Formats: sequence, structure tokens, C-alpha cells
Amino acid sequence: MLEEELKIKLTHEIIDPNEFDEIVIDAYNNGNADECLAAYHFFARSEVPAGTAGKRSVCSIAARIPLFNSANCTGCMDCVNLCPDNAIKAKVVPGSDVEDNIDIYAKDNEEVKLFNLQFAVTEKFSKIAKKRKAEAGKFILAIDPDKCKGCGLCVKICKESALSTVEKDEARLDELYNIFNFFRKLPDTDALYIDENEPKDLMLNPASLLYTGGTCSCKGCGEASPIRMMLAVTGAKYGKENIGIINETGCIFEYSLEYPYNPYLVPVLNSSHSGIWSNAMGIRARWNQQELNDKKLWVISRNSRFTEKGINALSNLLKSGLDIKILILDKLGYDNRGAEICSLYTEVFFAQTVTSNIDHFYRAIIAANEFKGPAVINIYAACQPEHGIADDKSQEQAQLAVESRAFPMFIYDPRKGKTIKERLSLKGNPAIKDDWYRNPNTDEITDFIYYARNEGRFSNMFEKDGSPKPAILKLSEDRIKNWNMLQKLASTR
Repeated sequence: MLEEELKIKLTHEIIDPNEFDEIVIDAYNNGNADECLAAYHFFARSEVPAGTAGKRSVCSIAARIPLFNSANCTGCMDCVNLCPDNAIKAKVVPGSDVEDNIDIYAKDNEEVKLFNLQFAVTEKFSKIAKKRKAEAGKFILAIDPDKCKGCGLCVKICKESALSTVEKDEARLDELYNIFNFFRKLPDTDALYIDENEPKDLMLNPASLLYTGGTCSCKGCGEASPIRMMLAVTGAKYGKENIGIINETGCIFEYSLEYPYNPYLVPVLNSSHSGIWSNAMGIRARWNQQELNDKKLWVISRNSRFTEKGINALSNLLKSGLDIKILILDKLGYDNRGAEICSLYTEVFFAQTVTSNIDHFYRAIIAANEFKGPAVINIYAACQPEHGIADDKSQEQAQLAVESRAFPMFIYDPRKGKTIKERLSLKGNPAIKDDWYRNPNTDEITDFIYYARNEGRFSNMFEKDGSPKPAILKLSEDRIKNWNMLQKLASTR
């Protein structure tokens, strides 16, 4: 069959999103799918349209909801970037347009007052407007009540106390819906207010929001944030039509592709862990054959898979030179050798980073996308049930993992020179020349023992009186040896 004929045939077979919504999504949202769904040919093919999770409400999960105080907000965008459920959105509106929009959409004086309270006057967006000779913009933050699970992460990371949590009741919920509906009617942020050199601001661009939320991930999930952020920075530069995802089966699949809810607004393939690397090479080779060289293919996997089935295929991938990017969601669990395996391939771009350091994370993703060849990003991904941490602790633990040398950040870029010293950068780690980082507020050394005390999974490694057992001391020794090795390779000591 000619390729043109095949394209025509495939076009007719592509799933209709509207039909899928009417037949499947509505039934699932109404809770009667098992009773009313008849046989449907797309069930057997396991096909789901893009972004169907955006039509799902997880509002019932939250016991408490965020409350925004615009008077304290600086527009830093940390909460917008790090929310794992895409529940916090932001826009910048020209100052003179704010009143006009409120007049159009407010139904009464109470709504006029309510909507006005959502706008913050920030130095940040006043400066960029002045620099570009534009009108100063006002910053608005809105919480989507259908996506918020009430984890409290946004409150924990807000340094200015612009966010707090309140008990969810009908009145508060109605207010949130009212504010969010108003927010959606506002015009998109003008490019004049988006600083291209400030990756945090990319999420002001709607083209970067390629992960809808509405998944069954845990509250405050430490895996969802890096996926969402990777898609944001990749989508903002290359466009969603130039991105493809291969998702590994397991926890990642369970929360991000729970049928029929798909949070991705880009094409995604769910693959078994044994075939994930072969599938990636096949897709990349086909794209290259079609001269689609600028398309970005990201494989999302877990660190444990790097020592199990498929390791030979992974080795072939890393040696292939194919332009494939790998995002490893590393829980620092049973086997932490994925990074070591990848580092054996000296012509592969490799970075280890955390979302709590937003700038470092985005720099790593941007560099990985620009690198022509295999690139691996190893990201610390806290897991509430496995690690034994609170819902709002994922970013705090990620930062503590860096400070304690449990998970040092680095970027290894073969383009930087011929020697390891030139290629390896440890910038972003605290006390880069010292063994341990000392907290300036408490003067306490932040070592691996300190990190482990903050996670329930290590509780059996401490005596009843709190003293560390030999096993945890050995782990601490291993981490400082690893850090010292990195220091020597980067010539920082």
C-alpha cells in the first residue's frame, strides 16, 4: 500500500475526541460507566484522546483549599511551577485592562470587590514592562478547584505567605469557582510580560501548559511536578506538535494514564519496561526517516528499571547517538545505580537535578533538549507513601536531599570541552568546596543522617533513643564518598 493511501486510512481511524467525551468520559464522570457503556472499538485499541483528564474533577479529595492574598504576592511563580496537579494558574493583565474586564464580567459590587482583590501589583512585572516600554501589568493567581487536592505544597513553598489554607466549605468553594471562571475569561498574557531568560515565567504562556492535572496521583506527588515542568519548558520552545512521550508502565502509568483520563496534551505511548528503550529507538529512527529531526522524544522511566530487563537495549540506546531524552524519576530507593550506569557513556548528556531548585532544573532540561544525542535527566522524585513524608513535603525533602549530599546536583555536558573538569558542573549545590553543608540559621551540619531522620522509611535504621544504627552510618559514608568523587572530577577541591 502506498504511504499516501496509508495516511488516508489512518486519518479515518483516528479517535474522535468529541465522540469519546460523549460516550466514555461522561459515563465515567457520572459514575455509571459499568452500567451504560456498550462495546466500543477504541476500548480494544487502548486509545485515549489528548487531555481527557482535564475534564475530570478531583475536588472531593481536598479537605482544605488554598486562599490567595494578593497583597503579599511578588509574582515569583514558584507555586505555579511546582503544583503537581496544574491547579494554580497565573496571568499578567495590563493595568488599564483590569478594571474593564472586571466591569464586563462582575455581576454585582461584591464580585467587583472580590475580583479586584485577586490582582497583585508587583515590582517584577512593573520592571519588565518599563524595560520594554509597555504598560505595567497586574499579576493574578487563580486556583482551579476541580484540580486542587489540598496537599498544601503551595503554602509550604510560598516565602511571602501569599497563600494559606482554609477549611473547604460550600461558600469557599463557590468563591473559588467564581474567581477561576473569571480568570479563564481574561486574555492570555501578552509576550511583553514574559521574560524569556526567566524559565519560571514560561507558565504564563498557555502553550507551555501541556499537562492538565486531574490524575489519581497522590496529594503533593513528587513525580508529577517534574513531568509537568519538563513538558512546559519543552512545549514553550518547540511547540506541542513537536513533542512525543513514552511512558513506562507502573506507578507513572497508574496516575498519569488511568483510563480514560489522559493528562497529556501531546502524543504518548505506554510501554512495558522491557520494551521501552526499543520502542524509543524505533520511533526516533522513523522520525529521522521522515526528516522530523526537530521533534523531541522524551522517555519517562524509573531508576529501578536501569538494572532490570531491557538494560541491553538501554545500553544500545545510549551508544546509538539517537536524539532521545530520558527523564528518570529517582526515589533513592532500592537501587540507586541508574545514574552510575549512564555516566559510563562519556558522550551522553547527563544531569542530576531537583524541582525545588527550579532554575537548575529548567537549565538542565533546556540543555538536554538542545543537545544532539541521548540525554538523561535524573530527578529526585519524593513519594509520600514510600518515603513516609507529609503531603506538603516533596519539595522540602528534595532540597534536603541536595543539602545532605544524598542527591547532589550536577550537569555533565560533552559540548563544554574535552576533559571531565570542563564538562562537569556542580553549580547549585551549597558549600560546593566542603564535605557537608552547615545550615547558617542553626549552625547544624546537614548530613545524610539529618536527611534520613525526616523520612519514615528510614525509621527502622535508628535506635529507640534516636541514635543511628550501623546501616545508616554506612549509607552516610557512601554519600560523602560519592560527593567527594564529584568534587575531584569537577576540580572544586
